[in-house]
Amino acid sequence: MIIAGVGRVPTLIFDEVDVGIGGRVAEIVGQQLRDLGRSRQVLCITHQAQVAAQGNQHLQVAKETADGETMTRLYPLGEAERVQEIARMIELEVGTDAETDPFHGRIPIIRPAAITDVPQIHDLLDTYANMGNVLPRPFSELYRHLRDFFVIELDGGLVACGALEIFTEDLGEIRSLVVTEEHKQRGLGRRLVARIIDEARQIGLRRVMALTYVPNFFHAMGFRTVAKETLPEKVWGICVKCYKFNNCDETAVLLDLW
Repeated sequence: MIIAGVGRVPTLIFDEVDVGIGGRVAEIVGQQLRDLGRSRQVLCITHQAQVAAQGNQHLQVAKETADGETMTRLYPLGEAERVQEIARMIELEVGTDAETDPFHGRIPIIRPAAITDVPQIHDLLDTYANMGNVLPRPFSELYRHLRDFFVIELDGGLVACGALEIFTEDLGEIRSLVVTEEHKQRGLGRRLVARIIDEARQIGLRRVMALTYVPNFFHAMGFRTVAKETLPEKVWGICVKCYKFNNCDETAVLLDLW
């Protein structure tokens, strides 16, 4: 690292730079890497939260095995995901009890939906639409709105999905938010909403709303309850097409982003 500091190489890659260190030493190494990054591009693969926290941009590396082949994928992390992942790394460093870790060391991956996810997204939504919890969305609609969706992948399958639908330059909606029954109460819904909120901020939306049967969930994330009539973009753009339009029993919640 000392030699790197005086060289002229524009890009530096550090792999396993934190082997055999921890605590304050790892923090110092992270600070030195950050200082190097002021004058050149620095890529670092690390398992230490103290090192990762010093980075300006973060990618999550995940290895997946399918049909006997191992693949490595990189997923860019937004601000909310960055905080969650560093928190997870800290938990692992201090020795999270397997009984209190809902995923037993496995890593849920939050990512934008891909075209191959549509059948699983449809199945997830269809299950809850049959219960009356969300509106059904046909395949044709899902394909048209694919870029609205984010999903959470665990062990190669989808365990949650949610979408950000944009109405105007001012307002977007979190909709089609579902988590599989066996993965509820594990914080996945909160992670997914945080990722969608992060996306809304990045593209410049000022407000994000949702219609929900669980307003307390959204209240805990900073949303407030509002009258549906204050959201004409939603009411006359989407709600008017709903079979519950004249007897809606959902609660409208709103989050101001700016």
